[in-house]
Amino acid sequence: MSLSKESINTSSVIRWRAGTLSRSRRGVLFIINNSIGLITPPVGTVLNVVAGVGRMKMDAVTRGVMPFMVAQLGVMFLLVLFPPLVTAPLRWMTA
Repeated sequence: MSLSKESINTSSVIRWRAGTLSRSRRGVLFIINNSIGLITPPVGTVLNVVAGVGRMKMDAVTRGVMPFMVAQLGVMFLLVLFPPLVTAPLRWMTA
């Protein structure tokens, strides 16, 4: 398997971009990503608990959670695309 010049350049850019994330930004993205994972249907630990405790079908619980899932995904994309949304409030609190 040989690596082309383009793939080497792409991987180095990805590595460089990943290295530019601040600790606080990585932490916020990690927590939001985990919260999305807890309510996403394939595994969805929280969905299983809610369906069991509420004695509801998984389909009904998933449909009820869908607007919140969409909102969390939207927030995640905004935080990835616009880093100051994470870092500015942190600077306001520590200044």
